[in-house]
Amino acid sequence: MDHSQIKLIIFDVGGVVYGRTNVWRKAAQELGVSYRKFNEYATLSGIQGFQRGLISQEYFMKVFQHLTHHRTPEDLWTRFFDPAPIPETIDVIERLKKRFRVVAGTNTVTPHYEVHTQREDYAIFPKVYASHLIHLAKPDPQFYTHILQAEAVSPVESVFIDDSIQNVESALKLGIHAIHFTEGKALQEALSPLLVY
Repeated sequence: MDHSQIKLIIFDVGGVVYGRTNVWRKAAQELGVSYRKFNEYATLSGIQGFQRGLISQEYFMKVFQHLTHHRTPEDLWTRFFDPAPIPETIDVIERLKKRFRVVAGTNTVTPHYEVHTQREDYAIFPKVYASHLIHLAKPDPQFYTHILQAEAVSPVESVFIDDSIQNVESALKLGIHAIHFTEGKALQEALSPLLVY
């Protein structure tokens, strides 16, 4: 990575900036089904379309309820959603912002986005590229190119951080400098040449 070329740094949110964002296991337990079965129901109900803002929450839940054969609570997606900031990542972002444009690129759904917005979790970023608003989701290459075009930067001028190896690999194929997030201290080390202390 040529540090002198970097202009833009893109952060995933869930699992990188905030922990405790995956509600699927607890939701599956609430419904009395296995995680695998819950995942299957969500996929068949159109979770990808829901993430891309192509179907409404009402439509998604209607299909989900039909598949599960019981009245699934509408707040199932927010009941267990209690994001907790990852301090090391927050610190990294604040220091990076002194030198670079830092934005969020996140796969999310409307109810989770609304919780983050109400809590002002996104305030750390000047811009949030949310899947349900741009109608694109990782690891689709168009998700990344949409952000690069909007920010007027090239892949080699960008760094992307995500906790999903699949998303990281997709970004790497486009020529974006990508880092697989495992934990905060490792991220600090990986980005140390770019940080302002």
